[in-house]
Amino acid sequence: MRVRLLTYPSGEKNHGDAPPPPPNQTGSEDCVAWGICQDGDFSVASAYVVIVGHLNQPRNRLAEAIWSWKGSFRIILLLWRLVSKGLPTNDQIFKRNMADSASCPRCNLPESLLRAMRDCP
Repeated sequence: MRVRLLTYPSGEKNHGDAPPPPPNQTGSEDCVAWGICQDGDFSVASAYVVIVGHLNQPRNRLAEAIWSWKGSFRIILLLWRLVSKGLPTNDQIFKRNMADSASCPRCNLPESLLRAMRDCP
């Protein structure tokens, strides 16, 4: 891709290539406005909503219940990882080619999240 740069030395005519107009032609002061919020103020929360794309999604009541629970942070994190299927079980590790088999090391059955937490002896 070729890019043509326009240079205008002092005193030289531009030969028909006019420079681009200034960004603000009204003469008023420039201002910064965040178009997502009605008041135009930027917030990290509004930027997060834009990036993730959750503008019109319903609230996750289970996630709210887990994160608002007044208990040990380790238990809260374990509950969150259980609900979001974020614990590294052998079947997930095997799907990522990081384990030799998807079976449980204790019972040699396919290890899922439910089996690892409840059904495995």
